[in-house]
Amino acid sequence: PAKPGDKPLSITSAGPTELARQEGAPALVQRVREEGRPLIDFADRPNTHRVFMAAPIVLKNAVVGATYAEFSTLQMDEALESLRQASRTRRLLTGLAIVVAINLFLYFKVHRPVKRLLTAVESVSRGTMTSVAPVEEQDELGELAGTFNDMVRKIREATHDNAQLTE
Repeated sequence: PAKPGDKPLSITSAGPTELARQEGAPALVQRVREEGRPLIDFADRPNTHRVFMAAPIVLKNAVVGATYAEFSTLQMDEALESLRQASRTRRLLTGLAIVVAINLFLYFKVHRPVKRLLTAVESVSRGTMTSVAPVEEQDELGELAGTFNDMVRKIREATHDNAQLTE
């Protein structure tokens, strides 16, 4: 039987893994024996895709050995990267949908009414007093179009009245 302070016999098994190696075992097992508590080493995980774990084996309040295991995180890391990519794509598509929605709103609620009003203004400036700006909604642009139509109507009436006076 092992006595406290004896150097343990390191018996390890990599199990069914693609990377059957136990590089971190001696140092991690030694630290577990010295500290008397379980340790997990994943400092180099981004490069190795491996997690190293060791735990003390305690018998009658004395550390008599340690267990050691290595786990491959490659599949989990690949799945997490796939989820991150899907999340980035989802955020990009959401942002794109928001931009398209804002552009459609601006086009239908601002650009088209302003363009129609501008067409009517240009027509009146060329002397066509029959132009009417369509009032589609009761907002600021609709109010502006209505005021423009009233102004054109008043100009048309004043022009008609002046023509009758000069006859």
